[in-house]
Amino acid sequence: MRAGFRARLVVPLIAKERVVGALVIRRNFRKGAIHLLQTFAAQSVLAIQNARLFREIEEKGRQLQQASEHKSQFVASMSAAAKPTPPTATAPFPRDSARSRTAEIVRQMAATRQRRIGFQQLHSPLRPETVAAA
Repeated sequence: MRAGFRARLVVPLIAKERVVGALVIRRNFRKGAIHLLQTFAAQSVLAIQNARLFREIEEKGRQLQQASEHKSQFVASMSAAAKPTPPTATAPFPRDSARSRTAEIVRQMAATRQRRIGFQQLHSPLRPETVAAA
């Protein structure tokens, strides 16, 4: 009133039951103008909330990017640490161990065959000792 205005309208900007600002207009007002200003205030609150959410999303995006970079570095370091070591000179190659196993099986088969031949000769009805004694 001191500045020559006949009326002053203050519309609070409220978001989630918290005042985030105020819209102040000084002049003569009718009910239609007041309703229009309240609608404008509600839209202003939405714009302020959207700006805050946008900043939060940008910050979360930066955090996710940083976490992804750390994960990639970790995976790279773990895969480098998990590389197999080359075989040592004392460990036989798989091909050599297969050969030695095959040779052992052949020796066992030959020994079994020799025992079978000896058993057959021992129990043969045509053994020289049996024929000579008859």
